[in-house]
Amino acid sequence: MRLSTKHHYIPIFYLKGFTNDDGKFAVYDCKYKKVKGGMYFPASHFYIPNRNTIQVNNHTTDFLEESFAQFDNRHSPLLRKLQQTDNPINLTVDELGLLKEFIAYIFWRLPSNDNLFLEEYRNNPDFYKSFKIVNKKTQEKTTDGESLKLLQSDAFIQSTRSFVGIVTLLTSDFSDGDLWNISYANRSWKLISDSPFVFREIFHKHVLKSEFFLPLTQNHLLYKSGKQISIQYLKPEITLMVDTIVLKQANYFCVCSRKDYLTTIVNISSKFTIEQLKNKVFNYLDSSE
Repeated sequence: MRLSTKHHYIPIFYLKGFTNDDGKFAVYDCKYKKVKGGMYFPASHFYIPNRNTIQVNNHTTDFLEESFAQFDNRHSPLLRKLQQTDNPINLTVDELGLLKEFIAYIFWRLPSNDNLFLEEYRNNPDFYKSFKIVNKKTQEKTTDGESLKLLQSDAFIQSTRSFVGIVTLLTSDFSDGDLWNISYANRSWKLISDSPFVFREIFHKHVLKSEFFLPLTQNHLLYKSGKQISIQYLKPEITLMVDTIVLKQANYFCVCSRKDYLTTIVNISSKFTIEQLKNKVFNYLDSSE
């Protein structure tokens, strides 16, 4: 069977929430610092060839990509529901749990978090202590030394990237439902980039315990706050600031369903620092009830 090679770190089903009626979006190219000509389908961006291909004992496998695909199939119905909802939405307890799982997976799939993943894996026992290594022939548990050698091998570490989202979810706070909110804005054209999380703190090792904004669709903006807040409609200037941060954080691409709006954000982005914008948006949350 032919192995897959086009491995998206932001799933296509998620990107479809930021497209126009033709299923395309405009693209800002960070390398060339300009908005590209034309409009593009989601499959054309946010991937790295063979990112999830693994070499094990001279054998090449893409099972990691297949594993991510299984979770994509699990998460995509909820994202499609959001994409098809033209009003504020309140999620059920089960839907919120699934959304948290999706967020954890997105966080750890981003290339910008690769170094953080390696640091956490090697220094945080929660990342690998649940694995039991057995001999395939004898079905007996390997020695501690043999197990540790395998657990710390590059191939094994890479393969666990499809499970780290579950570890993050299981070590999160399941009683914090009141801190998760989704704001809705009609005729909004939110941006998404390869660095879409807008965190309050610079150092954030547990995404689900952090305060942040994350665009879910071009009309829905998630904000995880430090206190109970219920704002169904964020002020337009706040969402514009979040969009500007999302663009300024991008390493490769930033996209939007409207090229004119994307161009506007590009033009104003040089007038502010990320720190200035973060102070404004999070101070707004702090002053809200």
